[in-house]
Amino acid sequence: MPFWAIFVGHIAQNWGFYTLLTELPTYMKNILHFNIASNSFVSALPYLIMWLFSIASGLLADHLRTQGILTTTATRRIFNSIGLYGPMICLVLVGYADCNKDAAIGLLCGAVGLNGAVYSGYMNSHLDLAPNFAGTLMGITNTFATIPGFVAPQVVGLLIDGHETIGRWRIVFWIAGIVYFIGNTFYIIFITGEQQEWNDLDNPQDETKVIHGASPPGQYGSFDPRRSHLNPTSAVDGASSPTTIPEIF
Repeated sequence: MPFWAIFVGHIAQNWGFYTLLTELPTYMKNILHFNIASNSFVSALPYLIMWLFSIASGLLADHLRTQGILTTTATRRIFNSIGLYGPMICLVLVGYADCNKDAAIGLLCGAVGLNGAVYSGYMNSHLDLAPNFAGTLMGITNTFATIPGFVAPQVVGLLIDGHETIGRWRIVFWIAGIVYFIGNTFYIIFITGEQQEWNDLDNPQDETKVIHGASPPGQYGSFDPRRSHLNPTSAVDGASSPTTIPEIF
């Protein structure tokens, strides 16, 4: 289940992220009546805050873990909750800010900025579970998590096409908030910071290592003419083979 926790959390995060990334300029222009061309800094401000917050939260998360204040599991749960529950609250409140520009911009900065905490949450869980397969896990979850990149804008388009009202945008923000809530709740219930058994590249059931080039057991019966000169007793049934090394490393 830990892998599925990352899977669900990643998809939920990207739904809200892509909703804001693709539709925020439209909301700011048509509802808040910002001139995007002349207010480029306002448009970029939420993502500037996200960048700064992701760095700060990463440093804090590492400090809490290395000092033994929090376990890896607790760290991932707390920071992922900041990164998803925080934006969830901000997005829902944005829908009720009406045309109050200052309040709306502040909440949008919070929704995008707090999202930076996920880089200390599920984004690191791939490495926690399986360092040997972290790249593969990231490839799998990110492949499916990009689906909201084209589904979310389509949903928003269906909701607001020809109905550019605060009420319709409120529905958009509620949908994103609900997805955030479901995704992070699933994540914090099933995630762990412990390395998984399947990360081990060695087969724990193998008690011996066979020297490369040795014939498989039974190919020549109990007597292998190619190895008899190494150990005369190898011709005797039940004799130990000199080509096996006990698994002691």
